[in-house]
Amino acid sequence: MKKVTLFLSSLLLVALSGVAGLAKAAEQVNVQGSNLQLNGLAVHSELRQEWFLNALYLSNKSDDPDEILNSPMIKRMQIKVLADQLPGRRLKRFWIERIKNNNEAAVVLENARGVRELADSLGQDFAAGDTINIDYVPGQGTVIQINGATVNTVDEAIFPLMLNTWVGERPPSSEFKDAILGNQSAVGYSDLLAKFSTITPAPS
Repeated sequence: MKKVTLFLSSLLLVALSGVAGLAKAAEQVNVQGSNLQLNGLAVHSELRQEWFLNALYLSNKSDDPDEILNSPMIKRMQIKVLADQLPGRRLKRFWIERIKNNNEAAVVLENARGVRELADSLGQDFAAGDTINIDYVPGQGTVIQINGATVNTVDEAIFPLMLNTWVGERPPSSEFKDAILGNQSAVGYSDLLAKFSTITPAPS
């Protein structure tokens, strides 16, 4: 019995070590040759259902929305789907409404084509584990990837409009905004990081 207990304890330690390694790796990402740091993590819920676990990666951590938005450095918004299924028709409308609610109408109108292209790219059916990257790459544009494959590149001006849905005046919640800006408890951050690091797209 003692040997079985020791064996199970060893397996648990190996598993925990693996999770810790994944979590540490998730705190950094390389985008177009630039090493970015994880700035914050936050869960987006709709009607009490968790939809996304979101991450913001920056060259230098910051809790100042204006500084983040105005920085000319590469940035990444990463979205991991938590819900079992999210229909594309609903999502397309969701992205457009979020952008409109967090940006000046004149700016949205000026960039209407890019906003539609972004919404079209993200307006597809998603399932739990699917991963979306929205990268701000100066000189190239706003690059959209789904499960590692680039699906579109839209104008650079679209990235701050999208980022404002997280750090603007009407984020999903004040707690969400604080978490994305790195203002959350160490325990809360650690728990989300452990969860975030293990979410991967299904083989299909």
